[in-house]
Amino acid sequence: MIYLKAAILIEIAVCCYGFLLSSVLHKRQVCSYAEISADHTMCISSDVGKAVAVDASAKKEIVDRHNKLRSEVTPAASGMVKMVWDDELAKIAEKWAKQCKFGHDNYKKRATKAYPSVFIGQNGAFDTVTWTEAIDEWYSEKKSFVHGKGSKDGGVIGHYTQVVNDNAVRVGCGRADCPPGSDENFQKTTWFCNYARGQLTSEFPNPYSLGTPCSSCSGNCDQSLKLCDCGGKICQNDGTMQYDTCTCKCSALYTGADCTQVNCKADEASCPLYQTDWCTVYANIPEECPHKCGLC
Repeated sequence: MIYLKAAILIEIAVCCYGFLLSSVLHKRQVCSYAEISADHTMCISSDVGKAVAVDASAKKEIVDRHNKLRSEVTPAASGMVKMVWDDELAKIAEKWAKQCKFGHDNYKKRATKAYPSVFIGQNGAFDTVTWTEAIDEWYSEKKSFVHGKGSKDGGVIGHYTQVVNDNAVRVGCGRADCPPGSDENFQKTTWFCNYARGQLTSEFPNPYSLGTPCSSCSGNCDQSLKLCDCGGKICQNDGTMQYDTCTCKCSALYTGADCTQVNCKADEASCPLYQTDWCTVYANIPEECPHKCGLC
């Protein structure tokens, strides 16, 4: 009898362990973005609003409207880039839209798996009617913008400068219908677009370089729009796109077609003098000491 009870207890313990393990694995499967950030937007367990599908027609509307406005900037841009649609950006934007918040999620919480080293930007709109209306609303901030200076009258310009930032190559958007009382600034609908790459604060005054359209990419120009076109290719890890050849110029630490391969050179002689935590504090340390910093 004692052995029988023990066997039953063991069986129960095994079953419980199996259930817990299954639950943990299920959570990991549901929120694989936790590998990027423990509190990633995709890891939010529940939603407030209901997603409104962005179908093929809406995707085309979003991309076409962005590209039309980007092609019409004044003063003219020498290397404005043609945007393309990105499904992963859209998925993350939709998840945030379903939270029905009046504001943005943290940039670290919207990072992507495809481009983990690329800063992701975001524009949001509320209670608008169409995607074109939302994008035009962002673009309307141009009235306060002066190239090379930024805002001429203290007005908001960040949505406009994100739309016309010449490093923004990919866009993905999502929207949601929200229930009453879901936010203190109640919104019936939320509309968000995420961008790769997002703009940096330092780029607000100069979101693009001035010059004759396509003069920076004569061999890779969409002539109908006068936009540089490398098919949405992105350089990672602070690499820069050479639009005349559609190739990436990588920083010293990285190599490869999109700057994702670590260039494992020997650590410099001074590396033993550095503290390990400096690897995340000073930008030059990982380049000088890739082995010490655990990159190789």
